[in-house]
Amino acid sequence: MKRIALSQMAGVPGDLEATMARVLSDVEAAAQKNADLLIFPEGIMTGYYSADLTAARVPDVSDWLLELQRRAKTHQLAIVVGALVAKEEGIRNVAFAIDEKGEMLAHYCKRALYGKWEQETFVPGASCEVVVLAGIKTGLLICYDIEFPELTRELAQAGVELIATPTALMAPSKEVAQVLVPARAIENQVFVAYCNRVGQEEDLDFLGLSSVVAPDGTILAEADADPALIFADLYLTDVRSSRNRSCYLDDLKRLGHVEAE
Repeated sequence: MKRIALSQMAGVPGDLEATMARVLSDVEAAAQKNADLLIFPEGIMTGYYSADLTAARVPDVSDWLLELQRRAKTHQLAIVVGALVAKEEGIRNVAFAIDEKGEMLAHYCKRALYGKWEQETFVPGASCEVVVLAGIKTGLLICYDIEFPELTRELAQAGVELIATPTALMAPSKEVAQVLVPARAIENQVFVAYCNRVGQEEDLDFLGLSSVVAPDGTILAEADADPALIFADLYLTDVRSSRNRSCYLDDLKRLGHVEAE
């Protein structure tokens, strides 16, 4: 059994230090409740949205990432956390994956950019990312990525047991959290952890509605629209059990064979 935690929180716009105080507080709280993996929302370290965002205005989070690595090692707690990062080519929307030994395993760049602002502001990623966090084979997505069945299927075909999804879902799109996220878990027979923000940034209102969903669509933990730290215990054998009953991935291969004939 693996215990995962989702930190549904609001950052403090424009105040990296105050935001990170909240992040570190939830790291300590998750560790106290014996979590193996803790997931934070999209862009939580830096903030996600500013109408006139430029690379020069994106704060450097490198020192804070080192602190998260230190605490991950201290508590043997794997962490997935979102931040914007200024690169030579432009701004990347990144999910960092730190394992329980404090090693930085991946920085996944969001591939599906939502709407005109994201498409004009961020440089998209080009590939999926699969890592092992606290013994869980984990695929990384960010927010709008999960609305594309092709991206979740790619991770399922890579053998992941969990899809970790830092998110900044805003009003009024409740159907994404309430309908699409369980559907992605069911159709790929994997656990999905969907960690959204709450609060506001400029004219955006974030919905919350974070959840952990089992391979059969069972909601293992969920939050409403308020700040929350939620926990779910994952039995990884449930992935195999679900696929033993009827495996969509195997049947998809057979469909491909029929189509080829």
